[in-house]
Parts: sequence; C-alpha cells; structure tokens
Amino acid sequence: MLFIPTPPNSTITSTLTFIPLTPPGDPNRITIGGQSAGAMSVGAHMTSPNSKGMFAGAIMESNPLALPFHSRDTASENADAVFE
Repeated sequence: MLFIPTPPNSTITSTLTFIPLTPPGDPNRITIGGQSAGAMSVGAHMTSPNSKGMFAGAIMESNPLALPFHSRDTASENADAVFE
C-alpha cells in the first residue's frame, strides 16, 4: 500500500496521473480513500467523468455524501454563525 497525502494546493487528480508513472505500482489496482472532507473528494471523483479510469477502487470513511456541498456564501454564513 502506498499512502500519498495530497499537499496544500494540490489535487487528487494530479496525484493519480503521477502514480502510474511511479514503479512498482500497478495502475490498474489504484484505490483512493478519504475520511470526512477527503471522503467528499473521493465521492466527487467517483462521479466525475474526468476521473474515469484513474482508479479501480474507492474507500470513503464517515459518509459525507449525505451532506450537501455549500456555496461560498452559505459556507461563510455557517462559519459566521459558529463564531457568534
């Protein structure tokens, strides 16, 4: 198993395009995984046509797909409410 944390200002997609070029990995057996917000990213990749064929499996921890994505305005309002 290879664990590659995605650094800030990076994307899972760029990491997935790099992995097949890195021996001794098998590009046909790549599994992506994430917990909480990372699982939301995994869910986005599972449904994105741009990610088709980039991975063979996915692991999502703490089911975030039951939670909707928020607009910037809604997220800002929620953050303001937390800090009041």
